[in-house]
Amino acid sequence: MKSKSFAGFVYPVVTHWAWSSEGWLGAGIDINYNNKTVNIPYRDFAGSGVVHLLGGTSALVGASFLGPRIGRFLPGEKGVSVDMKGHSVPLAAMGGFILFFGFFAFNGGSQVSFLITSKYLPNYTLTINLNDHRYS
Repeated sequence: MKSKSFAGFVYPVVTHWAWSSEGWLGAGIDINYNNKTVNIPYRDFAGSGVVHLLGGTSALVGASFLGPRIGRFLPGEKGVSVDMKGHSVPLAAMGGFILFFGFFAFNGGSQVSFLITSKYLPNYTLTINLNDHRYS
């Protein structure tokens, strides 16, 4: 039920706000700067802002509905936690590397280029998810 309402109502509404030129984020705001009116629209690099905002918000709402994990805290004692078994460090590291390389491949594909011939390459690499290279 949650997935249907999210995919059918929440996601289309919020993406329209951000990605459509008629949405309130896409249309931007007009500010006066040096006696000129400048329009500042919302820019979303490859959809990452909207996707991560909605994913994080829905995870927070879901976690608040579910509450803490069963067996994580001692019953009847407020704030006393139970030690839990550790995780696999090699698997966590492998997952981090997979995410890292997937991240750069996705962003390179979003730009339809894996090479940036510019003196600003270090800046692009550091802020690849924040800059929209078409406007730099």
